Amino acid sequence: LLLWLRVVARRSRSLGHTSRRQQAVEQTTLCSDELVVIVLSARENQARRDAIRRTWGKDVFFVVGSGHDSLKEANLIEAPWPESYHTLPQKLQFAMQYVTQNCTTSTAKWILKVDDDMYVRIPQIREMLKLLDSSTPMAIGRILRHQPVQIAGKWTETAYSQPVYPLFPQGSCGYLVSRPVVEYVANHENLKFYQGEDTSLGIWLDESALDVVWMDSPFFVNDGDCMRHS
Repeated sequence: LLLWLRVVARRSRSLGHTSRRQQAVEQTTLCSDELVVIVLSARENQARRDAIRRTWGKDVFFVVGSGHDSLKEANLIEAPWPESYHTLPQKLQFAMQYVTQNCTTSTAKWILKVDDDMYVRIPQIREMLKLLDSSTPMAIGRILRHQPVQIAGKWTETAYSQPVYPLFPQGSCGYLVSRPVVEYVANHENLKFYQGEDTSLGIWLDESALDVVWMDSPFFVNDGDCMRHS
């Protein structure tokens, strides 16, 4: 594995009040590994989830929105929000809360967030983690910077008042975050939700007291040619 990571920036802010939401969740053996994989999916995408189970993702969590139908699938977490692109930030926080409440810090040290249309080479991810310190607040992926806030179209932003977003990992490429980042997002119930889960994560961390290390990696891509980056 040819690993190239570039430290983009570190940010520091003052810490505010924290609280933890109590949720009734089921214990799972998927938390016994240092890497927990979260796949954001939609209820109607069972075919995609089954394809992941048959190929690269036999031990992953799938997070879907709420619905009236009953889904009988393994490792499925149902978030209490309807399916919508605009509820992805809520899904992300819900997934991180699930991990913090069910997975100990001695095992689950990293979360890999991906979508249900991605293929992940887990062995290469594990090789990458050998070089990293999970106790450091870290976000790893395709880090975007100086992205203008959209005022029209699918990504219209109505909740963020700045003209440019802070650093954030591009969601369609997947990203890794360390346990301190997971804990921060999970424990702050009153986080504001923005138009995308990736931009939301960037804003949350920019406004936090965490001294976040942003690491740019060529292995997180969405052009369908991940082998070119190995």
